[in-house]
Amino acid sequence: EEVGRWVGHQDYVRSLAASPESQDLWASGSYDHTLRLWDARSASCSMQVSHGAPIEAVCWFPSGSLVVSAGGPCVCVWDVLTGRRLAKLTNHQKAVMALQVLPDVGPPSSSFLGEDQDYRRGATRLITGSLDGHVKVYECDAFKVQHVAKYPGGVASLGLAPDCSLLAVGLANGSLSVRQRAKPRQSTLEAHGGAAVATVGSQKQGGGQAKQAKEPSMRTGVYKYFLRGRGEKAGAGDFQVAAQRQTNLSTFDKHLKHFRLSQALDAALTSHKPEVVVSVIEELIARGGLQSAISGRHADSLMPLLDFLTKYVAEPRYSCLLAEVTEAVLDVYGQVVGQSPSVDGRLRLMQDRLQAEVRLQQELQILQGTLEPILTGALA
Repeated sequence: EEVGRWVGHQDYVRSLAASPESQDLWASGSYDHTLRLWDARSASCSMQVSHGAPIEAVCWFPSGSLVVSAGGPCVCVWDVLTGRRLAKLTNHQKAVMALQVLPDVGPPSSSFLGEDQDYRRGATRLITGSLDGHVKVYECDAFKVQHVAKYPGGVASLGLAPDCSLLAVGLANGSLSVRQRAKPRQSTLEAHGGAAVATVGSQKQGGGQAKQAKEPSMRTGVYKYFLRGRGEKAGAGDFQVAAQRQTNLSTFDKHLKHFRLSQALDAALTSHKPEVVVSVIEELIARGGLQSAISGRHADSLMPLLDFLTKYVAEPRYSCLLAEVTEAVLDVYGQVVGQSPSVDGRLRLMQDRLQAEVRLQQELQILQGTLEPILTGALA
């Protein structure tokens, strides 16, 4: 017999869970992305929050003050009194299909263990299963992952035995996996609780000086494993490797590293070393940025480049490269010739220098033509 009907969701209601503290309070999760709390006494919705994805499962914390929703790759923890989201867990890669909150499952934290607290009472754990094939166990203080189990298929459902000795997981491929706890739960709690009680007792007897607990063995893959030995001093017979000093980059190298091509060319010109300037120009040509480096300059910033070209354009070592640069400069600034007297003066000086070089080359060719018959007759 139907005793009530609650209407509010706009899509399939996928999950339903009753509050452990009140038989009149229910939580429902739907594919319309909403989590709703229902009060059976008033037959109305007392709280509605948006999960952000179709909800596959909901469950309550044992205290009844927190409710958990799972949908998509996220798990959200909600405060029932304020409706505020306390945590959002995004450790899965695919949709979370099952979750369960179990009290007294994991070992208690020594930082939360007081003198009058029973160490044999475990801590609450949140267990989630996802279609990415992982079952993850979270501690509920900071909601950090404490344990991960990998399965050969997507996890569709899960369940834990009352004594926490067996974990049953239903997979999307139709198989059921049952895993047994390696150590009895009671011995695990006593081991963790005994160490915590020993620490509390040593603090009480030693006048506030806590006894140093034995450090656990370091596992490979953790961050501290890669830092081991950093603070150790070398022995007398140890071979010490000298630390490599970091190379100090010059100003133009720093500009080239950050693709500031115009600034790199200016820095090379201020060095007054032709081999440095030529090297930077070759790098600009290799990067296809020569035109970008020489463009957008006013008369004052163009003068150092024109002075360098005028001085070294006829140098045999650099003439081939600098002739290409001179041609690029004339192509960029040919339309504005005549607007700056200083630039025009440098261009006329460069023209005179090139004409003198051309006349010299012509005279050398005439001399070469005159000497060739004489040398040929002398060698015959």
